Amino acid sequence: MPFGPFGNKFSPKKPGPRKAASLSTLQNLDRETLQRELSADDTGHKIRINLDGNKVYFDGKEWVSESGGSGATHRELSSIKKANEKLKEENNLLRLKLDILLDMLTKSTAEQHLQNKEIEDLKNMVRNKSALKSRS
Repeated sequence: MPFGPFGNKFSPKKPGPRKAASLSTLQNLDRETLQRELSADDTGHKIRINLDGNKVYFDGKEWVSESGGSGATHRELSSIKKANEKLKEENNLLRLKLDILLDMLTKSTAEQHLQNKEIEDLKNMVRNKSALKSRS
């Protein structure tokens, strides 16, 4: 048993390169089917897919549900979402306006209380002067 640099009996041979196996099923299709599958969709056919029972198709702008399991289409949902966003913006604007009006009301109420106090002080001062004049 030679254990020198050229006689190691425990070194296995290196395997050769593997051939890459294609996972595509396109090679099994005939020419017409292949042409139809890979050609541009100019004939008006919509791209349709089925994902876990949810059938959807692409209408050029967005994906639309065919199954209708939820009772509302994607377009209806997107329009409802847009309306909801618009209402949220309007609600925020109205809250801002309400805050401004409350600030203005607070300011005018404070000014009125100051003016009423000044009027009462002036009335008291006039009463005091008239009481002093009547005593003299």
